[in-house]
Amino acid sequence: MRIRGYYFASNKFFFVLAVIVLFLSFLLNPPMHLSSEGIENFDEYSDSMMISTLNYAQHFPQKTAFAKMMTPETNLQNGEGVNGEILKEAYVTRKSFNETEYDIYYSNIMIHRFLYQFIDSVVFFSNERTLEVLYGLNALITAITVSCLLVWLKSISNSFSLYIVLFGVALFSPNFAMIGTNLYWASWSLFLPIAISALFVINRNFSDNNKTWFIAGLLAFISCLIKQLLYFEFLSSVMIAMMIPYIAHCIHKGYNWKKSIKYLCFPFIGAILSFFVAIIIKLIMLVHDVGSISQAFQVLWGPISYRLLGEASSSDNLIRESANANLFGVLLQMESKPALSIKNVFWISQIFVINFLFLVSLISYYLWGRHLVKPELQQRFLKLKTSLVVSWISLLSPLSWFILAKPHTVVHHFISCMLWFIPFSLIALSTIILFFTDLYLLHGFNAGSEKPRNSKRVILYSILIVLFVLVNLLTLVMKNADNMSLKNRVISEGIAILNHEESNVYFYNNQLFFIKDRGKDTRNQVFVHVIPSDKAVLSPEEKKLGFSNLDFSWNSNEVPVPFFYNFRMASRKLDVPYAIDRIELGQFDIKTGERTWEENVQFLSNIEAPTEIFPAALSDDNWKNGISVDGYKILLGGDIQNYKTLLGRTLLFINNDSAVVTRVDFFENWVHLTLDHQVSYEVGNPNKIRVQ
Repeated sequence: MRIRGYYFASNKFFFVLAVIVLFLSFLLNPPMHLSSEGIENFDEYSDSMMISTLNYAQHFPQKTAFAKMMTPETNLQNGEGVNGEILKEAYVTRKSFNETEYDIYYSNIMIHRFLYQFIDSVVFFSNERTLEVLYGLNALITAITVSCLLVWLKSISNSFSLYIVLFGVALFSPNFAMIGTNLYWASWSLFLPIAISALFVINRNFSDNNKTWFIAGLLAFISCLIKQLLYFEFLSSVMIAMMIPYIAHCIHKGYNWKKSIKYLCFPFIGAILSFFVAIIIKLIMLVHDVGSISQAFQVLWGPISYRLLGEASSSDNLIRESANANLFGVLLQMESKPALSIKNVFWISQIFVINFLFLVSLISYYLWGRHLVKPELQQRFLKLKTSLVVSWISLLSPLSWFILAKPHTVVHHFISCMLWFIPFSLIALSTIILFFTDLYLLHGFNAGSEKPRNSKRVILYSILIVLFVLVNLLTLVMKNADNMSLKNRVISEGIAILNHEESNVYFYNNQLFFIKDRGKDTRNQVFVHVIPSDKAVLSPEEKKLGFSNLDFSWNSNEVPVPFFYNFRMASRKLDVPYAIDRIELGQFDIKTGERTWEENVQFLSNIEAPTEIFPAALSDDNWKNGISVDGYKILLGGDIQNYKTLLGRTLLFINNDSAVVTRVDFFENWVHLTLDHQVSYEVGNPNKIRVQ
């Protein structure tokens, strides 16, 4: 099959195979079982929000231009709380909540909800089957868009490298396979602009004239607009990704800067115009709902400022810290995400891919600069050169969002990590494989002879293999540096609450750390049943059980350490809004429900009271320097269980005043200490309070 500008062996078979492989990968999530960092339920929070819009549409008429939904944090009017499972079950069983308990979601337009609602209204089977259809539809469309991208990528690489990349990411890339079915994110929308530009570039009729490039701009406008009508997140990454095939075309054709910029302006302007049109559409919808242009602008600006600037005054620790997070630290955290991960065998992070791509670029530059490539192979090496340049340009796609929307990246890092595959990781991995497959043909150091000297070839390959191993080990150690020392901190600074032959359990930094020998059982589910001091604080659903269920799978909560260490470690945060009396710990077979081991731990008896505390650095309408405006409460950051031991203790303040703690209340990331008499806000932050 011949396509203008590039050579292909055959794309039809590859495309069909890619669609099938990726569809099954998105649907079945094989990295969950084959990778060390598999993610079972990707962003169940957002997924359940979209499901709640379907639930609303089944029971109530649409009275707003925006979606009406419930979040997993909603508190019902009867005092009950909901979570993702409850929202999903309500839709499956056709349960109706009160209409007033659904909120209007102004952050995004979410046009894909209409597609879901249409399918929901025309199918004749149960809601449970409808969800399966919607998940399958998202997986299929995402598989098609990514396959289009891979077909284009095959044009600047080779068949072998693309088959390796296809099966590699489908089976061993957890941050790629996890995204395919989520109803809210509809990941196909992230790949749609680059898929369309890729298909247009390899089309037989693509030619270098203003008319063709005008069509490219029109396609960029339409595809980027569709993406924004779903949601605005990751917009910079998607727009840059959309430009990549056009940039590759200009590089391959050898255009100068002036000609390249002239042509690239068409899709660039199309993408920018789509943003303004999307904003206008949303403004019109907001004016329809709120009735005032000024108020519409305020509602419009809220989600934008939250994502780009953060909220430094938020009462939520994570959101507040995200606004002031160090950019270098954020980038390092995102670069540590896995590109490929084979369970207990092999692990490659994104920073490793970047480092190794840099190594490949240096060697390729050396070969090209020293004229060590045979003349008849110059054209083949030009393809590698194009792939290398495009790889580095595509790195701007994920980095743009990490930098521009740093607060959003910090809060939603587990979601943002999928940006690495739009399209940097796909291009970079194929380029690295292309380099190795072409290395033999390029003849390295002996371009003038018919055959390279075996000794030099062996030396070159040996150096590359050694560098590959060293970079991989170095990256692995860098990624897990903190985790490798974390075990020592947990044991030395934490509190041992259980010593069992299957696992030792420690309480440290308000988390339970399970540490066990590498050969011990990590397949079976870990159960953590938290029983409060007062069961009246449990939700109605929890009261039926008598505890809060914090069960988890080892793979989802494992703290990664290099495979050559003889232990494995997992953590579970004790994120419960009350003081804990005891905890039931153990493991059970998820298929049979049979417990393989269990222990009952008296929790508070193991916890030591703090000797000093610091009021939170928060001042607003309710607090001043971490002291309530009425002077009867102290605000402490973090839902740390040690604070429960402060009940009945005497606090000594900097002004020589003292007060007894009469009540300790836990909230999300906050603790309120109620005192027996008023204190001045002057004893609050940044002053230390001693505990007697």
